[in-house]
Amino acid sequence: MGTPKQIWTRALTPGTPVAEAAAITLDHRLANVIRLLSRAAHRRPGTPEAAKDVHGLRVATRRAAAALDVFRACLSPADTKRITKRLRAIRRAAGEARDLDVQLKIFERAASTASGPAKSALQRLARSTSQQRQDAHKPLASVSRNWPTGKLRKHWEKALKRLHPSDDRTLADAARDAVARAVDRVEQSAAADLRVIDNVHILRLKLKRLRYAMEAVGVCFGDVWKKRVEPRLVSAQDLLGEINDSHVLINRLAPASPASAAKSGRKVPGTLGLESLVRDQCEALARSHAAFLEQWGALAASGFLAQLRHELGVKRTAVAGADAPSPPAPGVPTTPTRILRPFGMIEHKPGALNGTHPPSDKGRRAPATRRRIAAIDVGTNSVRLIVAEAQPDGSYRILDDEKEITRLGRALNATGKLDAPSIEHTIVTIARMQSIAQGYGAAEIQVVGTAAAREAKNASVLEKQLKSRTGLDLKVISGEEEAMLAYRSAANAFDLAGAPGAVVDIGGGSTEIVLSAPVGAALAGSEVRRAGLGGGLIERVYTIPIGAVRLTDRFGGPEHCSGKRYEEMRAFIKQTLKEHVGRPPLIPQIIVGTGGTLTTLASMVLQKELGPSGDSLFSGGVQGLEVSRADLKHLLEYLRKLPVKERTRVPGLSSDRADIIIAGLAIVDGVLKRFGANRVRVHEGGIRDGILLSMVGPARDGSDGAVNPAKRDPMKAVRRFAKSCAYEAAHAKQVTTLALQIFDQLATQHARIHAESGVDFGSEQRLILEAAALLHDIGYLINYAQHHKHSYHLIVHADLPGLTTRQVQVIANIARYHRAAEPKIRHRAFALLSDQDRAIVRSLSGILRIADGLDRTHMQSVRSVGVRVDRNDAFFSVSSEREPAVDTWGAVRKSSLFKEAFGLVPHFEWVPILAPAPASPMVTTRGSGVLV
Repeated sequence: MGTPKQIWTRALTPGTPVAEAAAITLDHRLANVIRLLSRAAHRRPGTPEAAKDVHGLRVATRRAAAALDVFRACLSPADTKRITKRLRAIRRAAGEARDLDVQLKIFERAASTASGPAKSALQRLARSTSQQRQDAHKPLASVSRNWPTGKLRKHWEKALKRLHPSDDRTLADAARDAVARAVDRVEQSAAADLRVIDNVHILRLKLKRLRYAMEAVGVCFGDVWKKRVEPRLVSAQDLLGEINDSHVLINRLAPASPASAAKSGRKVPGTLGLESLVRDQCEALARSHAAFLEQWGALAASGFLAQLRHELGVKRTAVAGADAPSPPAPGVPTTPTRILRPFGMIEHKPGALNGTHPPSDKGRRAPATRRRIAAIDVGTNSVRLIVAEAQPDGSYRILDDEKEITRLGRALNATGKLDAPSIEHTIVTIARMQSIAQGYGAAEIQVVGTAAAREAKNASVLEKQLKSRTGLDLKVISGEEEAMLAYRSAANAFDLAGAPGAVVDIGGGSTEIVLSAPVGAALAGSEVRRAGLGGGLIERVYTIPIGAVRLTDRFGGPEHCSGKRYEEMRAFIKQTLKEHVGRPPLIPQIIVGTGGTLTTLASMVLQKELGPSGDSLFSGGVQGLEVSRADLKHLLEYLRKLPVKERTRVPGLSSDRADIIIAGLAIVDGVLKRFGANRVRVHEGGIRDGILLSMVGPARDGSDGAVNPAKRDPMKAVRRFAKSCAYEAAHAKQVTTLALQIFDQLATQHARIHAESGVDFGSEQRLILEAAALLHDIGYLINYAQHHKHSYHLIVHADLPGLTTRQVQVIANIARYHRAAEPKIRHRAFALLSDQDRAIVRSLSGILRIADGLDRTHMQSVRSVGVRVDRNDAFFSVSSEREPAVDTWGAVRKSSLFKEAFGLVPHFEWVPILAPAPASPMVTTRGSGVLV
């Protein structure tokens, strides 16, 4: 009879109808999954047989999923989704058990050759891994118990009975389509930067899908598959498997480093042996990675995938949608006629990526007309990227923003050095961010290191490895430079020239504080400097060696520093600030805070204020939000009572910051107390923003290179956003002009109107009205119906530098109420505003409605509007050449909100503008000298 595989293979030929081939193939693949699931679930964990079955089960699920992809046209979408979901659950359960099997062998092998404390540590780690493997086996048993093999087979058989033929296609037709899709996916992944481990992992999965898809339809390709393609794919997958195993193990070992031991307050004897093992695995990862790049480079140079297409007779998929490969990431080239040489094999020229010239590989997107730049901030806790496009006025437009927690400085407090896993994680992260920046055509990429890189004894290791693997130079800046970059960013967002101010940047390893005095008010003996971009005169720059990560490590980890050692940590912060700051030379009237701790604090406070009802109403931005010290202290006490895992459930607090948030907030509280301040204003920018501003170069005012604060115009961003929404410029500008005319004339009668409306007619309110008027109709971009609501959502989620989060929310509400329903407390977005801001929305929406009504015809007939208030009446004089009957009708129709907000009854009258008489032809009577 032969084996089931032989019977299955003989049953299929290239001419087999596709539905029949699907039934045979899928049934065979499922049988393997059910058989191995049943066996693996009942094996005793730890035996060679169990390990073999677990590994086989994971492969079987991938093969079954590949077969589903090949024959998906024959299955209903619902059946495909349901089966895929169950296969994924089985594969994940098997995957964890298999990884632990591999790691256990490595630990046991390392322990057998080690001695002394290292041997003891490795043996303990092996025992721990063995126990974890026992626990990882439970999900398999659970899956087997919850999905009995008979029930699973029954469900599968029902799906097979619902198979429907796809025209008159054969197995050969399905094979060509499936392999074409799989090759497309491989080419897409190969076009990425394969020096980045994450990109290699993606390619590994795509190669597996290609291999298992071809296995399912191998009968259609004969010797080409068995002798030419399969051996190459197997060889590449072996190297990729080694890379994956090393990478998983390195991440597994990272928590066992000395820094982690110090953080948790536990002593782990023999950690030297674990560090040695980490180093060995990092070297193994580097070797496997280099070998794969060499092998894949050779395959690519030979045009392997292009030849594969040709020999198998498969073409590139051309249909958009599910059958087509997903579009490449920005900057990733496509390959119309041949396989691309992987980016990881491109000869790198040092300086080309870090200097002023764009990457030289021709496949990437050509640089945009405007210069594109990128800044990477390598901090103690995280690595952050920002990609931007420089604007002629010295500003920039953000194109992309990325962040990853790498905890580069986690071992710094215990050892004074950066540990190997953190260095590796950081370099991989920077390389990934470099690829993103290159994809946008960034002509210059600056990488800046702060406290961890500044203080580590082995920082040169990070610098050298980063340079060799990416070509990027790490610029390690001093604490003062870091402080000035943060100040530059804050001064670009807020006016710090008119009053004493302080900018506080709290990082993972250090805190920087810059004190500034108003322009022209420097203290005697101070070191007077201009920070540029409208800042004040710099009085003091403090670099203080306390940061969220450093303090958490110093005081026993996240649980101890928030518990029994919390008061000790507070006393240490107080003493450190006293030593470095002493008695401040000035008392700041405004304190601006930057860094992840501050933005997280603001996010938690905002989420608490909004509550569940505020979900999706606001963008989540916290720019300009002011947080009181009382709110900060209440939040600190609340978080201290929660275990670290429970903190991740607090709205606004991300899981990657939950363990260090107590130390960070304690620093904020200490700084506010030292400066006698009760509030801090949050700035979402920071060092990256300061770097970009330095790269762009400030717009000049002809004095000392600083931008005059009066010339910083948030409306530039508003106008730019309006254009991007394809707004009707003529109408929007007309409405804005009329609204501001009404506002300015009401402002002259401020006392009478303020008493009724409770709204000041100041510069901020005027700016808000101008922005709302210009943007009120941008919702047309989505649809005319409900366009006022679409305008609200577009504005709330817009990037409008120069405006605070609160101002953006008020502007969005005013635009939302330019038509249709008037503001009501039952409207969630309106109800979430403060009482003062609700009054502003009602009053300015009333003005905007009248201005919008005065251009009801969209013909800009009204030249100007005058307003005169007399007791309880407001008389609007509408000036135009011809009677604007429709426009005044539109204004009357939309005037009820104005009447309610201001307590004034509006009246409209037309004031004709006499059009100049047409010029008569000048005729000179010959000889008379008289002009007729």
